[in-house]
Amino acid sequence: LKMVVFDFDGTLVDSVKDIHYTANVMAKEYGMKPIPVEKIKKAVGAGLISFLLQVFKKTGKDPQELKKHYISIFSRHYADHAKPYRNVLKTLDVLKKKKIKMGIVSNKAGIFVKKTLKHLKMDGYFREVIGRGDLKKDKPHPMPYFHLMKKYGIKKDEMLMVGDSIYDIESAKRAGIYSMFLTYGYGNYREVIRHKPDIVSSDILELADIV
Repeated sequence: LKMVVFDFDGTLVDSVKDIHYTANVMAKEYGMKPIPVEKIKKAVGAGLISFLLQVFKKTGKDPQELKKHYISIFSRHYADHAKPYRNVLKTLDVLKKKKIKMGIVSNKAGIFVKKTLKHLKMDGYFREVIGRGDLKKDKPHPMPYFHLMKKYGIKKDEMLMVGDSIYDIESAKRAGIYSMFLTYGYGNYREVIRHKPDIVSSDILELADIV
């Protein structure tokens, strides 16, 4: 392997508290009951509009209005409680020493991924961060991986996608690259397993042995 591509939320960083907080501020303003954190976890992964439609569908509000409202709150609280998962920094250090190229492909807006990485002092590990809307197509479309392959001269069998959701594994399959499912994230285990990831693990540090 020459390049490992990571998802962000639920894979490298546990950011659900900040997403949950933002959603509940909105819910209160809309006269809704508090939203359970499990509902938030289930809705994360497919991009902001999809997330908002799942959580606030009953409000009947325009998706763009919901998006604007969400960003106005989240932009002030994007890293209040965000933290890397256990063994993430240790794993990134090992990959860096082994000279493995690393990137991030997320359906979160790239600006928030980059700001959170900087806040957590993790920004120095990654060659490139691709967020929602940075390319013409987002996950589960394979375009982000093809972009990275072309830019860094990587072949399909030299790239591994590491993520926690069906969008990560499905996009990797569509790109023809290897995939690793981390079970500690937000994805539903049964749903993700159906997509047949190449590797299944509850500890990201296993990556150190694989590469």
